[in-house]
Order: sequence, then structure tokens, then C-alpha cells
Amino acid sequence: VCFVVCESVVGKVNLLAIQKFSSNVMEKCLERCTDDIKELYLVEIGDPEHIRELMMDPFGNYVVQRALAVASHDQAVRLVEAMRPHLVANPPGTFPGQRGGGGGGGGEDASRASYHTSGSYHTSG
Repeated sequence: VCFVVCESVVGKVNLLAIQKFSSNVMEKCLERCTDDIKELYLVEIGDPEHIRELMMDPFGNYVVQRALAVASHDQAVRLVEAMRPHLVANPPGTFPGQRGGGGGGGGEDASRASYHTSGSYHTSG
């Protein structure tokens, strides 16, 4: 039964990924499909015409994350390369979520402390 569902959504991945309930189905299909079907899904997800929409969508972004999690190394590299033009780079010397060049007069320790409290950055000192 799973194979039939997984095979039936080929060609519709991007549409199903951006809908609340079908995005959950797509995640399960990515986890349980054959390698051949997974390759078809990843080609579809990595389509330059649709990848930005998936990345920005509240449901589609979870499908992209799941695709990265189940992809082989080569597949993940291709997917990241498709995503790269849409990723926002932080200016040098800043952490994600920090505005500007670390201003505010707090210095490096203050920016580390505030970033550390988010649970995303850990210092060894």
C-alpha cells in the first residue's frame, strides 16, 4: 500500500508539500519510499522554479528538511546547491538573528551571551 501511495504522488510533490495535511504524507513518503522514487522526489523538490517557495512555506520547509535528512550525500549536496541562491548570508562577524555588525556597544561577550541564551550557540569559555 505504501509503495502505491509513494508512486502516485510523483509529479505532485511540490503541490502536496505546501498543504497542511498532505505535507505530512510527503514526509512519510520520503522516509519510506524506494530509492528510485526518492530520487524522483528530490529532483522535483530541488527544481529551481519551486525550491524557494518550498523553503519559505510553513509546511513546505518541513518537507525540504525531511528531504535533506533522508537524502544520500550526493542528493543532499544537489538539494543544498539548489537552495543556495535563496539562503541569506549573515554579514561577517554576525550571528544568525543578530542585526548589523554586532553593534549595541556590548562587544563580543555580550553578543555571545545573548546568542547562547537562545540555545543555538555554545562557547567553551
